[in-house]
Amino acid sequence: MSRLICLLVAGFGLSAMSRAADLAPYRAWQFHELNVPYVSSTMKRAHSYGINTVVFSHEMIAYASQLFDGSNRAEQLRELARDGHAQPLKVWIWVHELQDVPPEYLDNGDVQLDRSGLWEWLTKRYERVFGEYPEFDGLMLTFDETQYKIFDGKQVHSSLSMPDRFARLINTINAVCERHGKDFIVRSFFYEPAEMDWFREGYAKTSRRVMIQSKCGPHDWDPFYPNNPLIGLFPGRKQIIEFDGSAEFFGKNRVPYTQPEYFERRWRYDLSRSGVVGYNLRVDHGGYDALRTPNEINIYAMYRFTQDPKVSSEQI
Repeated sequence: MSRLICLLVAGFGLSAMSRAADLAPYRAWQFHELNVPYVSSTMKRAHSYGINTVVFSHEMIAYASQLFDGSNRAEQLRELARDGHAQPLKVWIWVHELQDVPPEYLDNGDVQLDRSGLWEWLTKRYERVFGEYPEFDGLMLTFDETQYKIFDGKQVHSSLSMPDRFARLINTINAVCERHGKDFIVRSFFYEPAEMDWFREGYAKTSRRVMIQSKCGPHDWDPFYPNNPLIGLFPGRKQIIEFDGSAEFFGKNRVPYTQPEYFERRWRYDLSRSGVVGYNLRVDHGGYDALRTPNEINIYAMYRFTQDPKVSSEQI
């Protein structure tokens, strides 16, 4: 009898995974803290939640230059990437640009984007990333909250329009990713509507292989924000929706903040929009883990929504 039950459960699991692959091919957890035992042990739970990708971000890695700063960070990340592959999971890393620009491309501390050699320097940076760390399966690029914002006219000078700056940066890094067979995802995280418009116009001039990740709301995690206006605006592209499962502004999992209804409302809207192919859920923040707390129900809710499009938050 026990063998029969095991076979039935296994069959249900395979069926559920098949449904999830159809509904949301990309299902990711995002980690913030470079805590090797924690991340490694938590990745072992990913399969039971239907997760197929992990993202290393924030305090784990924020800049490509951190892989070459002489610390042991890079080897810790390599170890975790190998642990992720053993699950098996894809492993993406966060990077921000522009950052750590060599002095020959600066004048009075400002980046000279049109100066000869700059784009070749950037290409070599990412060739080095994948040449020395082939364990990483892809990059997730953020344009804001970095040393030099490519769209800031006071920090970066160029004859290129703002949209063309985005397009040139994306196409340059994507060319490296494509040569190495790596995924490339750009985040549409900005503070101002004009910046979103520049990004949207520039992104339209890039390769269709470049995926986009957008937050469920227009900025950070206020639950009363409207839906992000950029969701579904990129026909023919793959768009991943970013969620906060780690209660960044609501106690950081030190107090219960359970909200399956919120995730249901957001996710149903996202699925109604063109091009949405999955989600990326933050599972820890500031060293406080949503898993193993009452807030784990939020992570469980996203799992259930991608297994069964008809399940409700009330049932969960």
